[in-house]
Amino acid sequence: MTGGFVVPVADLAILDGRAVALEEYIVLHLQEGGRTACRKNDIVGIAEYED
Repeated sequence: MTGGFVVPVADLAILDGRAVALEEYIVLHLQEGGRTACRKNDIVGIAEYED
């Protein structure tokens, strides 16, 4: 992930089972309470973290 970053999100069901084009934007709900969006093409991995 050269030049990338990790974004902690509150909702792990990012795609909700629907087909999404690579250039379509996906809304992410952040753990801090805000929202942001990124293209599906920009997501390189998804991981789950537990304390």
